[in-house]
Amino acid sequence: MKKKIFLTILALIFLLNFESVFADPIIQATFSVYPASVYPGSDGYIQMTLKNTGNAAANQVKISRVSSDAPIKISGDWISELGGLSIGDTAITVFKFSVLNTASPGLYNVKFQIDYCQDSVCRTITPNAIINIQSPSTVQLLSISPSSLKPGERTNMTFTIANTGNLQINNLIFTWSASNYILPVGYDNRVLISSLPPNSVYEITREVAVSSSAAPGIYPIAITFQYTDKSGTNQTIASTAGIEISGETDFEVSVQEASSSSVTLTIANTGMNPAYSVLVRIPRQESFIVVGTSSSMVGNLNPGDYTFATFQLLNLPNVDRTTNLLVEISYTDAIGLRRILQKEVSGSDLRTFSNRTIPTRIQFTRSQPTTNSTLYIIIGAAGIILVIVFLKFFVFKKFKSFKRK
Repeated sequence: MKKKIFLTILALIFLLNFESVFADPIIQATFSVYPASVYPGSDGYIQMTLKNTGNAAANQVKISRVSSDAPIKISGDWISELGGLSIGDTAITVFKFSVLNTASPGLYNVKFQIDYCQDSVCRTITPNAIINIQSPSTVQLLSISPSSLKPGERTNMTFTIANTGNLQINNLIFTWSASNYILPVGYDNRVLISSLPPNSVYEITREVAVSSSAAPGIYPIAITFQYTDKSGTNQTIASTAGIEISGETDFEVSVQEASSSSVTLTIANTGMNPAYSVLVRIPRQESFIVVGTSSSMVGNLNPGDYTFATFQLLNLPNVDRTTNLLVEISYTDAIGLRRILQKEVSGSDLRTFSNRTIPTRIQFTRSQPTTNSTLYIIIGAAGIILVIVFLKFFVFKKFKSFKRK
């Protein structure tokens, strides 16, 4: 019995000595960098977390040395005593750093030397924090041309982009997307640019079609640039541009009826949008003169509608009869803008004159003034009267005198 107790006590002493010999603190370090990607000329922060994952307490935990790669500038004194860490405990410390303006994109290190002790036994670890330096967003959309489209239109749209940085960009993917009313024709909406040199401009032209049912207004176009920078990090730059689907329309002007002193024009809305407060005007021009008012308010015209406008119009004398008649139309479009356009009645429709109704042609002649004709008639009548008076008073009187004799 005494022997068993002795052996048990001996085993306990052995276990206690074994635990004291093999019980060690283990300090592990982890890092978080804010922001995750840092631009040249900006500041950032490193958060260091120390945790004792061993089976013994650590005392005298200390940051004894810090070094960094050249583009990283350490702000302040990072050397510090952190005290002790019990089993499972953590300590969090935050450090500020700066990035030089001249830094190139890439991955850079900040190396720490951390010492900790258990009684008189000390250990050292040298963990690294990794900082990702990137170039600023150097790809940008300069312009979209044209900036305004019409419903039902097919046209070429050009995107002009630029690399305003000092580094070449490779394998740049350009993506654009608008509403379902504006779609590319014969291509998709993605373009791969193999390389874009620094300080260069690149144009992308695609044919697009606008739906005839598109309502006038401003539509957003989502623009995305994707590329891999020098550090191997995938970069995505997103922006939004705007493009207008205009509210303007078009008109056809023809001759409905003509007389010796007036012309009636047919004004038809041949576009896709309505026109409001339509005003038809004959502007001053060399070949024609308007007698009376030169403008006519014809009201609103929906697509496909037409109306008439009548003007007292004469050819000026001694002009080329093939000269076109200029007609000006002003209206308010579907988005509230006042617009003015000019149309011409072909000179081939203005060569001869007829008093009958002409559905598609207008003809003019010059009528001679009547003042001279009236004068000639008056003079002729006066002459006849004088002849009659002469005959009555002189010839007939002499005849009677001769007869009496």
